[in-house]
Amino acid sequence: MKRLLIGLGVVALVVIALVGGLAGFAFLQAKTFGPAIENKVDEFYDHARAQNHKTIYYEMANHDFRSVASYDDFEQFMRKIYGRLGDVKRREKGPWRLQYLAGRSYYQIQYQTTREHGDARELFTFQKSDGGWLLQEYKIDSLRLLLE
Repeated sequence: MKRLLIGLGVVALVVIALVGGLAGFAFLQAKTFGPAIENKVDEFYDHARAQNHKTIYYEMANHDFRSVASYDDFEQFMRKIYGRLGDVKRREKGPWRLQYLAGRSYYQIQYQTTREHGDARELFTFQKSDGGWLLQEYKIDSLRLLLE
């Protein structure tokens, strides 16, 4: 009985070490990817500010992003955001997450933004591809967008 308990204890320690090691690996990977993702977010805002919606839609986003809405719908959505909320004046990075699903890497990051005419919470999801990180999903939550 004593050997069984010792054996179970050793197995538990090995499992904890493996889980901790994998979590540490994921954290290091996320820290490595973080600057590249933040550059992509900067690029998104630069193109949105300049109304280069085609660049965002056709060059920065993946097929899944484009399958959700047509370019015309995306452009209308972006014009609505900038028409009602204005440009980003300040942004604060919030939670982020690195996920591996079905052999693919996804990085999700949230920002709390202060815009010219209101505040918003913006969520970006990027998927790793051969050519770098592509926009998988963009969401924005703002009371001002809902009320007007």
